[in-house]
Amino acid sequence: MIVMSVCHCDETNDFGGLEKQAFTLANELAKTYNVVMLSSTRKISNVGWSKINGINTLRLWTYTTPQVSGKKLPASLIWAAQLLFWLIKNRKKVDVFHCHQIRIHAFVAAFMNKYFNTKTILKSGVGGPGADINVISTHKYFGKRGQRFVVENNSYFISITETISKDLLKAGVKKDFISVIPNGFETPKVIKNKADKSKHLKNFVFLGRIESDKNIVELVEAALELLKEYEFVLNIYGKGQLKSQIEGLVLKQQASKNIKIFDYISDIPSVLVNNCWFVLPSDAEGLSNAMIEAMTYGAVPIVTKVSGAVDHIVEDENGYFIDGFDKQAIKKSLLKALNTEPEKWDLMSDNCKHLAIDRFSLQKVAGQYSNLYEKLRSK
Repeated sequence: MIVMSVCHCDETNDFGGLEKQAFTLANELAKTYNVVMLSSTRKISNVGWSKINGINTLRLWTYTTPQVSGKKLPASLIWAAQLLFWLIKNRKKVDVFHCHQIRIHAFVAAFMNKYFNTKTILKSGVGGPGADINVISTHKYFGKRGQRFVVENNSYFISITETISKDLLKAGVKKDFISVIPNGFETPKVIKNKADKSKHLKNFVFLGRIESDKNIVELVEAALELLKEYEFVLNIYGKGQLKSQIEGLVLKQQASKNIKIFDYISDIPSVLVNNCWFVLPSDAEGLSNAMIEAMTYGAVPIVTKVSGAVDHIVEDENGYFIDGFDKQAIKKSLLKALNTEPEKWDLMSDNCKHLAIDRFSLQKVAGQYSNLYEKLRSK
């Protein structure tokens, strides 16, 4: 049995990339293994076993999302305690315990590895200042001593980007115990982007959480300034705390014809193939699921120089970088896109699609995990 854990099934935002990726990978692995998912839920009615996206999933109750932070510490401990109890009880059935993020359950994995010899894999999905391996070293979680416990008592570590690998190495993880495996997607055959280039490539899309770390307010402010001189459309899809604020900015400037704000949409491919540019001005990312999907469908990324993006985007070849996180930096990159010739965009779009299909094929990624599972089980 392969047991995967993800901190929560996000019940407030269907764009939750971590949960989406966990179940996508689990579904592919389930063709070969008995895969079980453990997650948390804030709804008591959801507690217990159920099928989620075809995977047998046990949801354990916490009063809020368990993460490594002060106010949510009790929720994290409740989640970890339930997770540990279940693993100890079922330890003889578990071949590999696969944590789909290095957060609170990393300590559970380390405990199982040290005291019950359970084979464990920790996936690190965030790099840079907010790197998972660094977050767990905060004083709330036993500081550097707690980090060492996790580093020294787990079988293997996965990083989804080279940047994250460097964070793991700095934390003391040995190079031989790290593999770079990106997120995987069920990639389609190469298809033609349907965006209307006759309008000079003037359609942009943002997909994701409408929160401060995505710099969504700065994006809207930059777009509003450019609309004084240029005609284009920015489509924003998602949910979040800042949605009412950006709606207010757009309404105040009477720009709703050009800046369109939508809720979550389940048919993401239909959105991506009708937009030439994908904009993501985030402060930090691991490897953005939305960016990979956008590239797969030919929408060219305009992104900040964050983990994941710098591993796969080459300026002027398959995307543009935003050189900073403020309004002016975003505005400058949007302007560069607006002035891109159709022929150049065609080439960049094709480069995006071929790279995405070559590097992020779900079958290829699942095969890498399968090889690792077999390696661990044979020890």
